[in-house]
Amino acid sequence: MDEVDHGILQCLQKDGRMSLKKIAEKVALTPPAVAERIRKLERGGVITGYTAVVNTRKMEENVRAIINVTLPPERQDAFVACVRELEGVQWMHHVTGAFSMSIFASFRNTDELEQMVKTLQRFGRTQTLIVMSTPIPNALGAM
Repeated sequence: MDEVDHGILQCLQKDGRMSLKKIAEKVALTPPAVAERIRKLERGGVITGYTAVVNTRKMEENVRAIINVTLPPERQDAFVACVRELEGVQWMHHVTGAFSMSIFASFRNTDELEQMVKTLQRFGRTQTLIVMSTPIPNALGAM
């Protein structure tokens, strides 16, 4: 990967629907050259997919939370399988520090949040943070 590839990736992380023409202008290539580089990045596994960033408030999911969970390593596989089935989960990261996993999810109301927390507490200790606002949305891109 070179600086041009990094530039293409930055464009796509900022706006996954950015036109080839606009990306080409930003990285000083032709649109066909950009398209070929994107195909190579996809085939090489650097780009693993595309996703839509959804404004959950427009979907009447007005409660957003980060739920940190501490669980023993032997429960991790069962925990991941359980979380994959839960509605509202936007992402989950395996993290270092005081917690094992960090989950971001959205809910229509606090009753839904409480139900999810109860489900997660079967696996370990939780800490729930209610999101008040998002001053920098989707700045880093999910991995």
